[in-house]
Amino acid sequence: MQLVVTRNRARGFVPIAGNLMVPGCYTVAVDDPACPYRVELDVEVDRGSQPRCVQLRTFQRDEGSPVTGEGLRRVKVTEYVRSSVLAAAMRITETREGTVWMEPVGEDDDPDPFTTWRRTGGRGRGRLTGDELVQVASIYREAVKLNKPPTETVKKVLNLSRSTAGRQVMEARRRGFLEPAKPRQRGKLTRSDTARLQAQTINASSFSDADSDQDEQEAKKR
Repeated sequence: MQLVVTRNRARGFVPIAGNLMVPGCYTVAVDDPACPYRVELDVEVDRGSQPRCVQLRTFQRDEGSPVTGEGLRRVKVTEYVRSSVLAAAMRITETREGTVWMEPVGEDDDPDPFTTWRRTGGRGRGRLTGDELVQVASIYREAVKLNKPPTETVKKVLNLSRSTAGRQVMEARRRGFLEPAKPRQRGKLTRSDTARLQAQTINASSFSDADSDQDEQEAKKR
């Protein structure tokens, strides 16, 4: 059986087991010799739930039989969804320099992340594991290096709500996976404050120059 997975880039990734993640939404094309048709499935995955097929498309093979009700009963949707999780899974690793890498799973990874996910995560998640907090911290640090909003980046990459992303960042700090937040010093300006003040200064300077020119012209008339 051959599977080809295409990720929907509008959705982020969802952790499933250890340092493995899958896209929150993807399409898998299935070529199963035991199936009379070529099949495409749209699969969605939400954190803390099982992957589900939200749309199924079947295609008649070249010189094959037309799509019929009897033939559709031979389309093994559950097996295809289960197999697609392993085909779509990516492994998250972090280098010593703090760079985050995503790569397809290999032979040394969990051979069946679907089973692990169902056992540990699919029936409701409690306390986040250390591996999950490492992911949160790695994504957060990488976003800081790239001058991106870190918590918002965690939200997008892990396909979380804004409040959940914030809680996970806080838990990563509390459990030592992420450095404590640096308190803002009283009277110290942020970049946005500095830019705003510079803009105000430029505008004020422009008005001042214009007033000076007008006063000078009126003085000459007198």
